Amino acid sequence: MQEQGIEVYNMMREALYIGQEKDEVEKQIDKIDNVANTRLDANLNRYGLIIAFVALVFSLVGSLTDQYDFICDSYAYYFRQGQL
Repeated sequence: MQEQGIEVYNMMREALYIGQEKDEVEKQIDKIDNVANTRLDANLNRYGLIIAFVALVFSLVGSLTDQYDFICDSYAYYFRQGQL
């Protein structure tokens, strides 16, 4: 009885093209997954670029303020020494 049920199931599966449709659905799901991952990667790259730019700006500002402080300290030193 069980063998007949399996045989009927296989015949119906072949008649209804379930195997082919299943493969096509899997391909479509894979394509959708690839598109979603590509969009996610693009968004992450965009955020990474923004964060890198902000870090660069802070780094430059920090460097410039350090140089400004050094120049100011040098002038103050020479001013106290009476050399200016």
